[in-house]
Amino acid sequence: MIVARRSAFTASGQLVTADQLAGVVAWLCTEEARQIRGQVIVVDGGLARRSRLSEAGAGRRARGRISPG
Repeated sequence: MIVARRSAFTASGQLVTADQLAGVVAWLCTEEARQIRGQVIVVDGGLARRSRLSEAGAGRRARGRISPG
């Protein structure tokens, strides 16, 4: 039940699996990723992006720019 609720908040509609996360980590260990330094790579199915968009919309609604829908 918790997984279903959390999944509903992601842009993809599902939580990231361990295999998907491992794929990102494996790619970061390749020669192709050798120039990536000091970056935060978010692997969360879009949860962080959706949260930021929700917060931004709430702020605009509070200032009267967007009517509640």
